[in-house]
Amino acid sequence: AISRYGWCYKKADWGSLRYELGHADWSFIFTTPLDNAVCKLEQKILDSCLRHIPRRQFMDRKQEHPWLNDACRQAIRNKHMHENESDYSMHCNRCSEVLLSEYHKYIAKIRKEMKALPRGSKKWWKINSILLHRKSKSCSIPALRDESGTWILDAQSKANLFADVWSSKFSLPASVDDSWVISASTNSYLQHVNIRSRHALKILKTLDVSKATGPDEISARVLRNVASEIAWVVKVIARRILAEGHCPEKGRQHH
Repeated sequence: AISRYGWCYKKADWGSLRYELGHADWSFIFTTPLDNAVCKLEQKILDSCLRHIPRRQFMDRKQEHPWLNDACRQAIRNKHMHENESDYSMHCNRCSEVLLSEYHKYIAKIRKEMKALPRGSKKWWKINSILLHRKSKSCSIPALRDESGTWILDAQSKANLFADVWSSKFSLPASVDDSWVISASTNSYLQHVNIRSRHALKILKTLDVSKATGPDEISARVLRNVASEIAWVVKVIARRILAEGHCPEKGRQHH
């Protein structure tokens, strides 16, 4: 099982979060170096989110059936513990009842989720496939062939081949100096560029909440909900980038 933490947006206190960010001291964006100002901005928003948006721990388990929960696993353990005993059949029946009950609860839950989704959305079709007993993803891996042309058939060798290929392809490139400096001719044009709060507000309000969250853990949903409170802060940061001719280090990291 893999443990991770996620935001509980349904229980978020958006009003308190907006109030805190709207009355926060943002003077550091004028006085500190640009790289530090961007880091402090991200940390300030994240700290406010931690105070007003609950988080909970998720346990991701690799399994064939998504409805297998702790109750199901306990019932299966109890059945195995009484194997070769006189009451084994009773525990088998009890285990089957628990599994069937949890399965029906899961089906009822996803049907409720499906009703709340817009018909035709990507998630709607995914849930529809589950209800129709279609496999939502393929779990089998076909035979693979390595660089020498040898066919790989067993699971261990397939896993090793995947690991070798991914480690060779998904490695960071060599560090290069990609500092951004505005030339004198370009700077003359940028002097006439006016970035206003309403421009930043429009961009923040149109962020796609379905996109994955970056390494700063500040999701697009949060930025959309507090857009009115931080739009002018984003405007100041954008103006400093153009005025100083420097892209913050945070924006040039490999993710």
